[in-house]
Formats: sequence, C-alpha cells, structure tokens
Amino acid sequence: MSVSLCEKYHDCFKIGAAVNNYTIQKSRDLILTHFKSITCENQMKPEPIHPKEDAWNFSPADEIADFARNNGISMRGHTLLWHQQMGKWLVSDENGGYAQREIIKERLKTHMQTIVNRYKDIIWCWDVVNEAVSDKDSDISTSGDYPLDKILRDGIWRDAFGLDYVETAFKLASEIISELAPQTKLVYNDYNACVPSKRERIFKLVDGMIKRGIRVDDIGIQGHWNLTYPNDNEIRRSIETYASLGCGVQITELDISVYENDKFPEVNGDLSEIYEKQAVRYENIFKIFREYRDVISCVTFWGVADDCTWLDRFPVKEGRKNYPLLFDCEHKNKPCFERIMNL
Repeated sequence: MSVSLCEKYHDCFKIGAAVNNYTIQKSRDLILTHFKSITCENQMKPEPIHPKEDAWNFSPADEIADFARNNGISMRGHTLLWHQQMGKWLVSDENGGYAQREIIKERLKTHMQTIVNRYKDIIWCWDVVNEAVSDKDSDISTSGDYPLDKILRDGIWRDAFGLDYVETAFKLASEIISELAPQTKLVYNDYNACVPSKRERIFKLVDGMIKRGIRVDDIGIQGHWNLTYPNDNEIRRSIETYASLGCGVQITELDISVYENDKFPEVNGDLSEIYEKQAVRYENIFKIFREYRDVISCVTFWGVADDCTWLDRFPVKEGRKNYPLLFDCEHKNKPCFERIMNL
C-alpha cells in the first residue's frame, strides 16, 4: 500500500503507538512506516525511571527517546503521577508512614522537573495524572460541582497527600512546563472514560480544576475496548462531554480485544470470523473519530502488532492469546487495518 496509516489520517489527527525497548527493534519497520507519535509503554512511569529518591534509571527511556529523535517521531509523555508503578519513597517517611505534605510536594516537583527537562525536545504532551478517578457506579449529580471525596479513587496519593493531590500535580506541571517547554500539552488520562458514572466524575474533576484556574489542555480517553463495549453513542457522548469543557481530546491507549470479558475462552484456529467482527468495530470507531477530528488531536494504539500486546497478560494473566491491534503476529495487515484505510 502506497499510503501509510499516518499519511491517511494526516489531516485528521496524529497516529501513534505505545512502544517498548523490544518493539522499537522488532517492529521498527511498522513504526517508521505508520506512526508519527510514540509513547513509552512503561519506561517513563514513576517507578521504572525513578525507583529511589537518589536513583534514576534513564537508559530504557533514553533509548526510546533517541529512536524517536533519530527518526523524526514525536512522543507522548506517560506518566508523571500514577498510583501504580510508583516508588513508595515518594510519599513515605523514614518510619514507614506518610511523609509531610510539603516533603511529598517537593519530591514530586523534583521528579517532574527532571523528567520534563530531560525530554522537553521530543515530548509534545504529558499525561500529568493517570487514572485518579473512582470506578464506583454511583450518581454524584446532586453532590455539588466539585465533590473530590466522591470523584477520586481511594488509594495511596489520596491517603498520603489529601484530596487536592491531582490539583497540586497539575499546578506543578503547569509551572514546570511553562518554563521548560511551554508548547507541551497537559493531559488528564483515564480508562473507562465512556462509562456514564465515571465520565461524570472525570468531567467534574477537570471542570473544577479549570474553574479554579488550573491548566488542563486535553483529556485522554484510553480506549481499552472490545467488540461490543462501549457502544457508539457512549463514545460520541464522551467526546462531546469532554470537548464541552474547552479541552482537546486524545485517544491514548486504543486496542480492541477479541474477548468481551475474562470468562471468554481462548480463540483458536481460524480467526477470519473474529477478525471480520473486529474490522467492523474498528471501522465504526474510526468513523466516529473522523467526525470529531476538530477536537481529537491524536489516536494512539496501545502497541504496534499482535505479537506484543499487554492483553496477552491482562485480565487473564496467562494462557489466552489476544489479537487487539491492526497488524498480526507476523506484522501483516489485518482486515481492521484495511477497513480503516478505506474510509
């Protein structure tokens, strides 16, 4: 095919992929052909890059950043604050309890400054906070305009720092990025962002920050979806809801699982039927993305090809192969690739 994926959608939005140190070698040709933005799958998360207060592990992230620089590809930064894959030292004192707020804040500031400064030439946006919103299925419409106690998930950052930890992270990131890389976008990123109850929480979180003068540029809809979930109307409603805040929208971690849940048995043998269902699903989703090209700046797949996908290990930890991406295990085009290229 003479036209690549990123060329096909050049006038709509960036096309990106999550990569790691293995896939920038194994999937090099696919990446260089089809993607103009890449995201470190794990290498820039807090613990992998900063395991101890006085210890940094830059090499894996540096290798990926150098790959991007050498090949004219930009990067999404993922992620400055997350409750998983973080060194507990960020919030702990010497006795095993939580450190004082100001100490935690200063540690977080140093962490952010160091990483933002190191990759400021190549990263065009940062997921400042990842997955902070609760998954509780309850109505908060009558709970006021900014009920953080009902918006935020229970967890280490809430316990250690308080309900304003997301605000604090965005304030710090805004100060740092305004000084070091002012064109870099600040993103709030989350999964299940099309579930109505969670969508309302994300909306209220970002709306509350914006009304308080805190900079949030984009909202990241992760997009770990399957053949039936979420339905097209919920995807549209979510994009419209987030865009109504004046924010841009990014699809940050797109993959379409061939299983509807963790109870489905492994798909074996002839994959043509499941590939056709997946192709229809991708086609419908990309039709929606094209409708909202004015607010969507980037669509990033969470992986390059089916030979290396996190869904081989989640939610079923082992023994169930998944096929969620546009290219098969031999890096050949799947029907879903052909379908979105023909829109």
